[in-house]
Amino acid sequence: MRLAPHRPDVKRVAVIAAAMLGPSSCGGGGRTAVDPPPPLVCSDIDAGQTLTAGAQHVGNVVIVTIRTVSFAVGWQVTSVGEAVGATVTTTALPRLAGDSLVVRAQLETPSTARVDFLVESTLTDAQGKSCDVRRTFHLLISSTGVQVASAPPDRRPLSGPGI
Repeated sequence: MRLAPHRPDVKRVAVIAAAMLGPSSCGGGGRTAVDPPPPLVCSDIDAGQTLTAGAQHVGNVVIVTIRTVSFAVGWQVTSVGEAVGATVTTTALPRLAGDSLVVRAQLETPSTARVDFLVESTLTDAQGKSCDVRRTFHLLISSTGVQVASAPPDRRPLSGPGI
């Protein structure tokens, strides 16, 4: 009796390789199977970069656009606090996690150089877990544009004393 030479199961290796590369085709019609996003970890969200903002200065108005950059599937803004250095005139609330919060604020004076305001919101993941997020946004206004910073300052991964 003669044994056939050993050959790896090519079909099985291809399936394993495709699974390791990411989404795979499922059911035809261009649909793909995608792993669910990782669950939210509230301590990471509170310390990490979950909201990002940009702003523009038009006349005596500052327009701030804030969006979430987390794995949340839901984002509900619960409050936009009174601004210091300006008066919030309108807010356009996000309806979905990928939508932006838009805040328009009238500067107190044409020479106002700093505006601060608080945003409180709740992020929800695909499993239904919710995390509360509070950010104070600091706008520094100059003739060259608007710089946006947020507090609490976002820590970098693996930061600590002496690193």
